[in-house]
Amino acid sequence: MERLTERFDNGQAAVMGCGENCKYDYKYCRNHYEDCPEINKIYERLAEYEDTGLTPEQIMELKERDAAKAPAEADEDFGYFKCPSCGTNIIADDFNDHKFCLNCGQRLKF
Repeated sequence: MERLTERFDNGQAAVMGCGENCKYDYKYCRNHYEDCPEINKIYERLAEYEDTGLTPEQIMELKERDAAKAPAEADEDFGYFKCPSCGTNIIADDFNDHKFCLNCGQRLKF
């Protein structure tokens, strides 16, 4: 994903293409900033995120859950494994049939 913003050392967010990096020779900065293509890209990206109805925290949680994790414990003799995220025992005849935890949705890898 192309970043449209950057963070300064103090944590403040800024537009990536503004200031000394302005591609438009500051043409839009004086009373016409709403016409700036860089600012409009940021408005569009923000609107796309807001259209999901999810908070940044929820998006990061989904991203983490989608990262495949190996089972925390497995006992093939008894035919179960434990989800690495929620610890739920999941019974499996064939371990490779399970791609996600049936309880919390964590992606699994074997």
